[in-house]
Amino acid sequence: MLRTNLFSTAFAVFIIFIGFLVWSCGRSEATKDAASPSEVNASEATSRIEAISKAAFEHEVEPSSELKASDAADLLATFYADQDSNPRRKPSRGKKKPHKGKKAIKVGCDCSDSTCFEHEIIQIHYFKEDDTEKALVIIGNHCDDAGHAAMGWCDAAVMEKGAEGWQLLNFNRAIGGGSAFGQYGEIEQIFPIAKDGIGIAISFADMGQGMIFQGVEVLVYQNDTFREVATIQTYVDNGGIAMDEEEYECTCQSYAFKPTANEAMFDLRLLQRNCNATSDEDACVGEETAKTTIAFDGNQYVIPDEFQIF
Repeated sequence: MLRTNLFSTAFAVFIIFIGFLVWSCGRSEATKDAASPSEVNASEATSRIEAISKAAFEHEVEPSSELKASDAADLLATFYADQDSNPRRKPSRGKKKPHKGKKAIKVGCDCSDSTCFEHEIIQIHYFKEDDTEKALVIIGNHCDDAGHAAMGWCDAAVMEKGAEGWQLLNFNRAIGGGSAFGQYGEIEQIFPIAKDGIGIAISFADMGQGMIFQGVEVLVYQNDTFREVATIQTYVDNGGIAMDEEEYECTCQSYAFKPTANEAMFDLRLLQRNCNATSDEDACVGEETAKTTIAFDGNQYVIPDEFQIF
């Protein structure tokens, strides 16, 4: 009888233990279920952050499929055929060195009574806007047989990658650049200039009265439009008229655009040097003479007189 009571007591304890274990597991699962909404919320927040990041403006990207220059030329050819006319001509800046980039793809010609300007694709730059791949296409317009008064220029197009391939989104005639003798200048660089904008620096040069002048026009592509925001004078020397080393004068300026914490447009920084000892037109080296930082005023970068070197 004692043995039976002991057995019954042990069995009861065992049943109580199993019941407690089942209750604990159920509570644990309930706790997990209670935590699920926060885990879902965290996942949703991460997805939103990733979506915002993907939708942000990316200044330069690797395209999922490249826009061939020949395909871009096909998209532009019809447009040029419909729209060709001589665009606005700026004052002559002198003969410019030929473009040093890859072999250009010809699009067509823009002819007047005396000159024919060939349209050539000279650069394609890929970026992303609103989670859509886009291509900035720079077209140079030049005439190899033009006289000093005939001036080249640069056009620009933006193309968008869609389900059916690349399509022409917008086109802007004569955005800048150009030089005498029918040359279009040279694309010096394409770079970030704003949190949601791309900068384009087009160089120019001039020679006159024994002096050499060089500079860049800076344009911005932003909100589907192009506009000029600065003209920076980068080099001047009097080597053609200086009779000796004491009379020789050379000044150069380098530039850079740096992001700021609270402004959409980057600040422009200029560094001026005395290049008497180097005379290097391609690299600004020498003793530092002045520097400044210029904020965008809403329309342009206003260059102080001290940095207008010619």
